[in-house]
Amino acid sequence: MSEVVGGQASSTVGQSVLLVDVNLRRRESRAAHLRKLGAVVDCASNATTALQKFGATTYRLVLIDLERAAAEQLAGEIRLKDPKQLVGFMVEGPTLISKTLAAAETYNVATLLVTGGVAANSDLRTTFEREGAQAGMAVYFPSRPLSTDNAAMIAAAAYPKFLAGEFAPMDISAEAGLVLR
Repeated sequence: MSEVVGGQASSTVGQSVLLVDVNLRRRESRAAHLRKLGAVVDCASNATTALQKFGATTYRLVLIDLERAAAEQLAGEIRLKDPKQLVGFMVEGPTLISKTLAAAETYNVATLLVTGGVAANSDLRTTFEREGAQAGMAVYFPSRPLSTDNAAMIAAAAYPKFLAGEFAPMDISAEAGLVLR
């Protein structure tokens, strides 16, 4: 198996990787995937532990998924110790949460309701609650059984219509902005 790191293809088989991630489930899942590729993986849940491990072992790659400031500080400290160390950030740019909170701030929204299938995600709920509180914004979620995909929400909206015997014509077309009455 090969991967591209820093623009160069390299084999992961037998390569040591230090994976730094505060989220235990995500860290274990990522470590399992890297091990399937043949990498030897050490894990750390924070920068202090990562630096201790980095001082004791040589790694082919250090992958960091921490808050941006902590990740940049850790990468800087690692590069001070070994300027040639490959360091990767496991960040994909602005997240759903940061984009949503930025939009809410732009439009002076005081309360945010997160719905749909993503609202069932425990990590997303925790992060929304934490970052919403930091921004002084109330964040609410429906109960997990109601945090399902849009089909379930449409079914819930349609159920009273069904009970009342109100049906749409068979030739109705899909329309994104259709108003539920």
